[in-house]
Amino acid sequence: MLLGTAIGAVSTTDDPGVAELLARTVAGDGQHFSALSVLTGSSPVPDGAPRALNIVDAGNQLAPFLSN
Repeated sequence: MLLGTAIGAVSTTDDPGVAELLARTVAGDGQHFSALSVLTGSSPVPDGAPRALNIVDAGNQLAPFLSN
């Protein structure tokens, strides 16, 4: 979910500096995604990254983890 949110944020931010930092985060998370795939017995190159999430979709997916 976090990776999808960052991917969506990179494509929608107007600030080039923020976009660069978010893109670096996505790149690092991609490496983590690959490492976790290997640890679970899957391919080091997953079939695909999560889809980009806009702020509304990200909020909806995060809400169950924040609700009591």
